Amino acid sequence: MAPSTAKSKRHYRPHQKSAINLRIGAVLELYRLERDLSPSDVARRAGFSTQQLLNIERGIRDLRLTTLERTCRALGISVTEVLTIAEKE
Repeated sequence: MAPSTAKSKRHYRPHQKSAINLRIGAVLELYRLERDLSPSDVARRAGFSTQQLLNIERGIRDLRLTTLERTCRALGISVTEVLTIAEKE
């Protein structure tokens, strides 16, 4: 019997929140609020939409490392700092 060439189907769950995304998002939001910045301020500095930033803060969006890096740079913090705090929560 020949091997199947059909691609396996992935189950897409657009609004599934993972624990790490929730923790990272909460840390980013806290830093933003401490600096008295609006979501649109940070999003503009990071180079993406306000909605994208809000989805990151809510843990809805899976983070790419480059997106996390841009967000951290916009907030004036390091990726390491965010991940360390998120890991402790």
